[in-house]
Amino acid sequence: MFARDSEVTRIFRLATEGTSVEIVGPRWSGRTEILRRVRQLYDQAGLTAIVVRGVGDRLPLEAIRAALPLQPQGNTVAPAASPSALVARFAAVKPSAILIDDGDQLDDASWVVIEQVHKSLGTAVLGGTLQRPSKGPGDHALIRFAHPVVRVSLSELSLETVHDLLEDHLGGAVAPSLSGRIHTKSAGIPGFAIAIADAALGEGHIRKHGAVWIDGPDLWSSDLNGAFEALLLSYDVEVREAVETLALAGAVDLLTARALIGQPMIETLEQNALVRVFSTQRQTLIAVSPPGLGDYFSHRPLSAHRLRIVEKITETLAVQSPAAAPSVELHLNIAPEPRGRFLRAPLELPLVARMFTESYKIESAAAHHEWEATRSVASAIRVLNYHLTGAHDAALVDQVLCDTDLGQATDREELTFRYLHSRWILSHGGSADAAKAALRTDRELFAHTAALDALLYAIGMELDELSPDYESTLAPLAEAPGTDGDIARLVLAYGHILSSRAAEALPLLEQRPADTDRMLAAQYDVAKGLAFYGCGRLADAAEWAASHVEKGIADIERMSLAGHSYVAVIALASLGRFDETMDAARVVLSASVTGASLLFPTDRATMYTLAIVAMRMGRNTAAEGLLERADTLDQRGDAVPFGNKGVTTAAATSANGDRPKAAATYLATADALAARGYRLAADGATMLSLIAEFDPAVAETFRPRAEVIGGRLYAAYLDGRLASMQADPDGLVRAARMLRAEHAGDEALRFFTQAITIYRDSGDEAHSAEIRAEVRSLLAGDDSMGSWSGSRSAANVGLTSREAEIVQYVASGLGNSDIADRFGISIRTVETHLRNIRKKTGVVQREDIAGFGFDGTRR
Repeated sequence: MFARDSEVTRIFRLATEGTSVEIVGPRWSGRTEILRRVRQLYDQAGLTAIVVRGVGDRLPLEAIRAALPLQPQGNTVAPAASPSALVARFAAVKPSAILIDDGDQLDDASWVVIEQVHKSLGTAVLGGTLQRPSKGPGDHALIRFAHPVVRVSLSELSLETVHDLLEDHLGGAVAPSLSGRIHTKSAGIPGFAIAIADAALGEGHIRKHGAVWIDGPDLWSSDLNGAFEALLLSYDVEVREAVETLALAGAVDLLTARALIGQPMIETLEQNALVRVFSTQRQTLIAVSPPGLGDYFSHRPLSAHRLRIVEKITETLAVQSPAAAPSVELHLNIAPEPRGRFLRAPLELPLVARMFTESYKIESAAAHHEWEATRSVASAIRVLNYHLTGAHDAALVDQVLCDTDLGQATDREELTFRYLHSRWILSHGGSADAAKAALRTDRELFAHTAALDALLYAIGMELDELSPDYESTLAPLAEAPGTDGDIARLVLAYGHILSSRAAEALPLLEQRPADTDRMLAAQYDVAKGLAFYGCGRLADAAEWAASHVEKGIADIERMSLAGHSYVAVIALASLGRFDETMDAARVVLSASVTGASLLFPTDRATMYTLAIVAMRMGRNTAAEGLLERADTLDQRGDAVPFGNKGVTTAAATSANGDRPKAAATYLATADALAARGYRLAADGATMLSLIAEFDPAVAETFRPRAEVIGGRLYAAYLDGRLASMQADPDGLVRAARMLRAEHAGDEALRFFTQAITIYRDSGDEAHSAEIRAEVRSLLAGDDSMGSWSGSRSAANVGLTSREAEIVQYVASGLGNSDIADRFGISIRTVETHLRNIRKKTGVVQREDIAGFGFDGTRR
């Protein structure tokens, strides 16, 4: 199908009736294809149409000479033929129409000839021109001289049309999510939609699942660079820089856009269809168009030019919108990494952060205004909810807590108010006694005494210990009807999860009533994700969290976003997918979202887990920043996995090279947590101790617990570490293959490389070559990784796209200086990449890196 068949038919009809048509649209909008199809209709009708293609101003009249048919031998027009002679040639041919492709690139002299032909012969002119109305109706516009004339503006295609176009192009059914994402990135421009689909298909980001084409986590491909460069090529430096500035800043309000690039430039970009102005319920925003430009600029290498633009954006946002500035500065100064499911492009991150910041500012102010006007408990609950999930005003909250009269509240409202009051106290370092006092009511015949009893018990679980008899206390309360039973079941489920009996929690969490309020529903959902993690269903936990993170963003649900981001972080970290772990928390970090209203807050545990991952990735500076942020939180976190500071102390010790001491610190932390009943958190610390320093005796004792919390993944890892200690290459290969099957590419790669070294050193080249082939397959991303697959450039094994390309160049025999020239980076940067590659793969020698060349050739 051709997406603009209706325009083709209309244009042909107008032209045959003697009306000239100017076809205007952005690049890749289908102007050339429309003219080609109109020409076919002329041919089918037995009519003559001459196609003139603009080739620039360097060769005046050459476009006309090339378009006209050759004259008989001996009657050739001289190269310097005058415009009048060319007009005579047209008169001899008597075309029914003149079709001008790229009219904006046609030289002035050729336009003069076409104008004379039109006026003298009445020939219809169909001109396709790039949308550049900023030039005005000048020499290169049909509307200046043609009469009658109609202008056809090629608007964006609808989502439905893009969906049909992709199904026709790909030759099969297309998932709505795929067509929706491509429609968004292409702004409905058909050429870009096809280019994005083809590039993503070439990179393996689009694949067939049964009979349906589905999308992976990312659609970007370096093959798209040419398309976007072609879009921008014909604009001057000032225009291109303005587009880059807005692309990196994301959607901003008009005042901010004016401060960034100036009103005249905004109008220039708008007239050239490079930006789009749109309105929300709250404000008017401006963003680049097509939105895929954001991806293009975000994937450009870091440079002095980029840093200058980022500095300008940051300084401007610091004045226009202070809350959004840190997000821009944090994310746009970092060279792009391969994107997994959680990673939002630099285009999107500031927008999402801004959305949360603006929403928080407006909604919390509205809630406080309502409370001041009504002093109602319902409005007080709204105020408390907001201030427990973001930046807070302690004096304002204290006023609300002191001046809200609970006398007119329903029992359900009083229960929620008292719960949030207790969470406020605990989030600010208050004592258990103070929090419990806030929960208790002196109202006689209170309807929710069972819920209060369960919440009072939960405070002890969080701050003191999880008593072995928790079930006997909570199970009877969970049998209560209505809200009481719902809340008590949630607390009981947490008891099972934290004591590492998560499988018993899932049936309880499935009993969540459909009509429960949003806050309680979110609490249940976060607990369910944590239960998946506690059962060793790490992929399920990550998938569950991913869907709820996106829902939290769409619904601007701050508590839900904080809780599910934590589940995603610990699940992905346990799977060894460290880049995606960092990505999973970027929205929370950018928007300063907290989850202090959760029954068991996870903010500190999120920061600790990210810090551990950052240290394992060698990003110690980032780890320090995360730990500093964690230290600003007064909330406790010992009960949940990785929420105890002992794990970060041990991680720092390990990063400094003292692995035995780190392992001992992990084990001491695990023993302390287990003594308090926090078995799941203790198991996590024990596993970290074995990662830091493998102890066969500890591993043998811990193995049954490892299989509970990590399934075959953890068991395979322990087997691999034991095989490594025993220099058993066959055992290493078995463990690596199991890890690969569990999608733990990082650890699989390390064990494979150790096995290769042992085989080679023993002279077993056959097995060494066999395993090298498996490694190349692993690096090339040949595994079917489901929705968690990254790009085929080894993102699955922890290598960034840049590192994967360097592996290929090393395999081809290039030296560091040659590689630096290819990327336009310093030799020192190349050396840093090589160190990271060695750290991630476990190889030492350059020839071993070369052995992983994707082309399968060992150099």
